[in-house]
Amino acid sequence: MDSFFLDFGEYTLRAFISVCLLFVMAKIIGPRQIAQMTFYDYALGISTGSIAAATAVDTRIPLWGAAVGLFVYALVSIGMAFWGSKSIRARRFFTGKPEILLYKGRFLEKNLKKNHLDMNDVTSLSRVNGYFDLNDLEYIIIEPNGALSFLPKSEKAPLTPKDVQRFPTDATLTANVIIDGKIMEKHLKSIGKTPHWLKDQLATQNIHNERDVLLAIADADGKFRAYLKDGKEKNIDLFD
Repeated sequence: MDSFFLDFGEYTLRAFISVCLLFVMAKIIGPRQIAQMTFYDYALGISTGSIAAATAVDTRIPLWGAAVGLFVYALVSIGMAFWGSKSIRARRFFTGKPEILLYKGRFLEKNLKKNHLDMNDVTSLSRVNGYFDLNDLEYIIIEPNGALSFLPKSEKAPLTPKDVQRFPTDATLTANVIIDGKIMEKHLKSIGKTPHWLKDQLATQNIHNERDVLLAIADADGKFRAYLKDGKEKNIDLFD
C-alpha cells in the first residue's frame, strides 16, 4: 500500500514538473509557434510534447534530462528565428517561401508536385475558401505554412467602397470599458474618454449602475454598446 502511494506521488510530481517545463518553453519561444507555424514548428511541437509526456510517466527519464532536451529545442528554435530575422536567405531556408500554383489561370505543375499537391487538394481547398469555380481565380499561392491564398479575377473580385465611389471613415479598434461590472479606466483613457463620459453613455441606455453590465465596448469615435448581465436583459426565446 505504501508503495502505491509513493508511486502515485512520484507520477503526480513528474507530470506537474513536465507541464511546468513545457509551459516555460512555450513562453520562451513566444507566440510565433501559433501565429506562423511552419513545418519545423509543427515537428517541434510534436517532439516537445512527446518529451513532456514521456517525462511524466517514464521514471527511467531523469527530470534534468527532460529539462535539458526541452531547453535545447527552445534554444534551436530561438536561434533559427533570430538568424532568419537577420538574413533573407536563412529565412527562406528555414521557413520556405510562397510558391505560385495558379498563374493567370494556368496551373504550374512543377510547383504543384514540389508541394505534394494534386488537383483534388486544390479544388477542395478552393471550395473551403469560397471559390467553387477555378475559372474565377487569377492566382493561387501556397504560403510557407501550407495555407493557400487566392486572388480572384478582377470581374469576380468583391465590390469595394472605392468601386462605388464611397469612402467610409477609417475603422478604429474598440476597447472594453466595462468588464463584469468594473470600469476599466485605463481602457477608457486609451480611447480618449473619461468615466463621466461613460456614465452619460450608460444613462442614455437607462443603465444606472455599471455593476449591472457584463461588458461594455467603445471606440475613439464615441460608438458605445453595453451588454447587461443575466437577469437584466429582456428574455428573448427564439427556439422552442
